Amino acid sequence: TRKFKIGFLTADPKITACACLRLTAPLEHLHARKEIEHLAVCDLAEGRLKIDEPLLRQAQVVVVQRGLAAFVPYQVLRRAIPNPTVKIVFELDDALTLLPRSHQAYQHFQTVRPHLEPYLKNADLVTVSTPKLKELYSHFNENIEVLPNTVDAAVWLPVSSKPLCVGKLTILFSGTVTHEHDLALVERAIERIIREFPERVEFLFWGDAPATLKKLRQVKTVDVFMPNYKDYAARLKTLSVDLALVPLEVLPFNQAKSPIKWLEYS
Repeated sequence: TRKFKIGFLTADPKITACACLRLTAPLEHLHARKEIEHLAVCDLAEGRLKIDEPLLRQAQVVVVQRGLAAFVPYQVLRRAIPNPTVKIVFELDDALTLLPRSHQAYQHFQTVRPHLEPYLKNADLVTVSTPKLKELYSHFNENIEVLPNTVDAAVWLPVSSKPLCVGKLTILFSGTVTHEHDLALVERAIERIIREFPERVEFLFWGDAPATLKKLRQVKTVDVFMPNYKDYAARLKTLSVDLALVPLEVLPFNQAKSPIKWLEYS
């Protein structure tokens, strides 16, 4: 039986969370089960995108992920695929056209935005991670489907049992610097909890803790940001944590997010 050939194009390194969650892991699982043939048609090395054009032309479906649109505009990709029956799928897991000005990637995606819309309008199918994203972008394309984020059991399981909280309660915040405004929502609450229960609580920050909290002995830094998603998962599984925080500002961009942190912590 001939296997369906699917290639994908992404501007994110394949080991990162975005590529891994939405493309690499699902396609590799289907490939291992011999349900499809997964074609590695591109690679990002030293900031340069390399596309294997002969392999690209073998694909029956080409999945294009978010920021790749800035590297390869829709019409350029369509011309690079001589077979008109090849389907182009555009994959989007964030409301990138609604980034708040305070977001560190705002300026970058303002320049990318003109390239996103041709994919949203012309792709044979658009896939998104949440119903809110479908609502936001369905006016571009009637063929838009929700593929929810899930966790890869091969990455996250098994999880060893953690001892019940005895003495100190451990609370985790894990996030990149792009969440500094979200974290500011709970910063004063964290200070108050530490002030009222100095010997009964500790906060673990995976990433950079706010300057006002760093000086407190109850605040500890777990690790620096890990670009490799599997390494991040392995490290997170070693932590003995009782509670985890996922604060988000009430913004259109955040309201379209998937509950991936809740899934990982669960």
